[in-house]
Amino acid sequence: EDLSVRTAIVLGLALLAAAPEAGLFYAYPAGTVWTYDADFAGNARRVTYKVAGVENEQRHVEFDVFREGDPGATASDDMVWSGRDGGADWSIDEGDGTLKPRWRLWNAGAEPGSSWKGPDESETTYVGNEDIEVPAGRWTGAVHLKIRCDATVEFWYVAGVGFVKMVRTGGETRDTLLLRKVERPE
Repeated sequence: EDLSVRTAIVLGLALLAAAPEAGLFYAYPAGTVWTYDADFAGNARRVTYKVAGVENEQRHVEFDVFREGDPGATASDDMVWSGRDGGADWSIDEGDGTLKPRWRLWNAGAEPGSSWKGPDESETTYVGNEDIEVPAGRWTGAVHLKIRCDATVEFWYVAGVGFVKMVRTGGETRDTLLLRKVERPE
């Protein structure tokens, strides 16, 4: 009897230790850059996300899309990744100092199968953990999230790396980002 109680306690602690924390989704130092191979409805692109600065636990992130052979970005956006109430949020930087809340990527205490609403009425579901392979490598236990908004957006996050894959589907369109490399500041 004591053995089964101890086993249950150990298993419970192991599950708690394995539960993702909100920092997985936003807590990266300034200067971190992710480069992705992108396919936007059949058009190959290169996409970068760069943590341009950190202020009050908010990561100011620059998002740029490049056409192969063209050194200038064809599209850009600024966003803020932040933690709030044990969760993680993505907001759009409107350019005038105001933030437009977009998605609630993570909720404290989330378990596989659980869902929650975002500030824009989107709904995020923690699908579970999966093995994944992209050009940058292969990982076990990536956190798979599915966001339903004006489209369906799926992310696969790896601890210490960031999101390694993103798939956006809406109508006839399918966009994919696959991590090519991540560069961390010295």
